[in-house]
Amino acid sequence: LNPLVLPLFPSGYIREHFWIRDYIHHFVQMFLALVVIVFISRGRIKDYGLNLQNWNLSKKYILWFFLVYGAYTVLNFLPNFIAGEPEPAVFSLTTFNILGWFSFMALMSGTSEEIFFRGLLQTFLNKTWKGSVTIARLNIPTAGIIASFIFTFAHMEFNFNPFAVSYNIPQLIVAFILGIFYSVTYDRSKSLIAPIVA
Repeated sequence: LNPLVLPLFPSGYIREHFWIRDYIHHFVQMFLALVVIVFISRGRIKDYGLNLQNWNLSKKYILWFFLVYGAYTVLNFLPNFIAGEPEPAVFSLTTFNILGWFSFMALMSGTSEEIFFRGLLQTFLNKTWKGSVTIARLNIPTAGIIASFIFTFAHMEFNFNPFAVSYNIPQLIVAFILGIFYSVTYDRSKSLIAPIVA
């Protein structure tokens, strides 16, 4: 993607405003997933979660997510906040970067990832990987588990020149747990609304 993007911006601009690269990456991912969904569904995109059915159930999952994940987030950052040691920023704290990053997280990240991982991938896998696994009375579709593993691996960073793989184990664990949650909510509601909003 960089050879296509870099000529459009001044030297070093993408490095300073990295969220622009993420916007472009996620937009391309979402666009390609939607093209494939339209093609293989013959226009019946609602069968791939692009619908508002089971809205009340989706609202319950969204509320539950914000309560649990909100508590996790507060407990995770509370020790640093109390100690007066904020998390270091990975980008320059300009208004443009802060608004750009938050808009990316709010509008593009969940939308593109869930259209691809749940809407396209999990729906496609559901056609061949039937069945489910029950853990602590939670029925998890097999296709959802596979999609969650792929979702987790997608949160690793791969560099090709020179080749290197970097990852953060706690982040991968959280990504897998969230992937399972998104998979279950999608399987039950048949809609991408709850996974996207969460």
